[in-house]
Amino acid sequence: MLNFFSFFTIDSNTASVVILLVGAVLLQVQKGKPDPFLYNTVRSSVVTYMITTGLVYNLLLRNIPLPQGLTVPWSNEILHVVAPIYLLLDWLFAPGRMPLNWKKLWVIIAFPIVWVGYTLIRGPLAINSLTDLPWYPYPFLNPATSANGYLSVAFYVILIALVIVSIGAG
Repeated sequence: MLNFFSFFTIDSNTASVVILLVGAVLLQVQKGKPDPFLYNTVRSSVVTYMITTGLVYNLLLRNIPLPQGLTVPWSNEILHVVAPIYLLLDWLFAPGRMPLNWKKLWVIIAFPIVWVGYTLIRGPLAINSLTDLPWYPYPFLNPATSANGYLSVAFYVILIALVIVSIGAG
């Protein structure tokens, strides 16, 4: 179960469901007023994570085979394509959002920084029961399977961090 919630995809999609449910309640309560600052900040963060999820999956992970039985065939499309597009469209067209101050960009990058730290610390400690090897949620974060070990991992972490900052700024 802990491995399941260690995927950024699962975390971002779970946050999406929560933020959309809260948004539905606020839509009824606010009656056309702008969204509260906290909700707007969290929502912009979640939208950023979902767009990043879609980009990373479609650019780095789409062609990596998964053992069948662990996933249903259509789930990847829902989690990595449909949901990110839906959240982006919701952000662009739903009422109530306000632009964030540039000084709040750090809020958007806080969770991904914590997540990657958690992932890199936990990876060598979480042993895959099938292979007896360290378990990482994504192959590009595993120094044992990355072309140049931790150098490759650092490259991908920095690249994805730049994507997150760029999307968040957008």
